[in-house]
Parts: sequence; structure tokens; C-alpha cells
Amino acid sequence: MGRFNWMSVWLLLLPAFAAAAEHPDSLFAKGNRLYAAGDYEGAATCYETLVTDGYQEAAVYYNLGNTHFKLSNLASSILYYEKARKLDPSDPDIRENLAFVNLGITDRIQPLPEFFIDSWWRGLLFSASLTTWSVVAVVCWLVAFGLLIWYLYAWQPRVKRASFYSGVATMALALLLLVVAYSQHRMQVDHNGAVVFSGQATVRSAPSESEKTLFVIHEGTKVQVVGQVKDWLRVSLPNGHQGWIKSEAVKMI
Repeated sequence: MGRFNWMSVWLLLLPAFAAAAEHPDSLFAKGNRLYAAGDYEGAATCYETLVTDGYQEAAVYYNLGNTHFKLSNLASSILYYEKARKLDPSDPDIRENLAFVNLGITDRIQPLPEFFIDSWWRGLLFSASLTTWSVVAVVCWLVAFGLLIWYLYAWQPRVKRASFYSGVATMALALLLLVVAYSQHRMQVDHNGAVVFSGQATVRSAPSESEKTLFVIHEGTKVQVVGQVKDWLRVSLPNGHQGWIKSEAVKMI
């Protein structure tokens, strides 16, 4: 019997591995081609396959938002734009498209006024993505380390003083950026937003069909989930109103 040729097996398997590695990019490109050709259902299938396979990227969610908008699926479009914004809050196209599709929802809910410092801090947190804040923080740490090394080996007093204070300032900036990155991460993790998918959802005073109706919200409205009892969700609206709706009426962002 001849010797088993592992190299032959490897050469046979290599195309399969290569195809698997190219799968996300090729499927994303296929979705883009179908979208450009006007086959929005086909494009949505490609993008949703990527999400199902675990490729949860802002670009994929953004394209899904565009696709469902073309298919006149208002709630799905808002849901995927919200998912894209959660991953890349600084992207202007995501923000603009989300603002545009929100013009099509029935409910016009005025949010509660926000303190200036809270508004400023939120604006700072989401002026860049989590990845951007983290990368810049790491770069600042490296620069600070280099400046402090320079301080140790410099012999001119003026150079030593400049490198020391510059290193300390850069280190402080790196710490601030890490705080910003962590705060954005915590805000994203703690964010339990949801989008109403029912044509209209009745909000009740307690988790029961027999309880008093407080108000009705409609497809596309965004709510914050603040509690759950079995298949009932306690939701909060931007104006501060709260109540209970069936969990099947919404999809989580």
C-alpha cells in the first residue's frame, strides 16, 4: 500500500478553506450587486445571511436598513439603522438615513429636556466609534511611554522638562480617552432599545390584557425596555411615559 499523501489532502481542502474565508466579502458584494440591480429581496437575503453567520458589522446593518426602506418595511429599516448606529454612532450617513425614515412613523413623541452637561457628554461619547476611541487611546499611551523614555535619557534640562510634562499630559489624555471608550461601551451594553413592529401596540398599566389601556404606539416607534414579566415588557418612551406591552410587538435593537 502506498504512503498516505497528506499534501494531496491539503491541496484538495485548500480551495474549500479559501472559499470559506472569502464567503463574507463575496456575499456582501453579491448583496451590493443585487441592491444596485433593484433586487432588494435578494440583497436582503444576502445581508441577513451574514448577520445570521455572526458578521454583525455596521456596514451590513446599514445596507439592510437601506434595503428594507426600499421594500417599504419601515420598522425593519429603523431597526437595522439603529443597530448600525449602535456599532458606529459617528457615521453621518447612518444618522441622516435614520432621521429620514423616522419621518415616516405615526407617533411624534417629544423627548424630555436634557441637562446641558448630559447632552454634551453624550455628544462627546458618540462623536466617534468605540474602536476609534480605543485605538487613539492606545496610540496616546505609546506616545506617552516614548516621551517618558526620552525624559530618562535626555541630558539637557529643558528637553527633560518638556518631555516629562508632555508625557504626563499625553498619559492623562490617554486615560480620558479610555474613560470615554469605556463609557460608550457601557452605554451600548446597558441600552435596551426596541422598535415596535406591530401596526399598533396597546400599552397597559400592568402586564395583563385585562388591565387599563394607557396609550397606543405604532410601527417604527422606538422604546426603552426597563423591565419584563413573562411575555410582557415594561417600556419607557422618550417623553417619560411608561407601561406594559406584549414582547411580540417589538424587536430588540
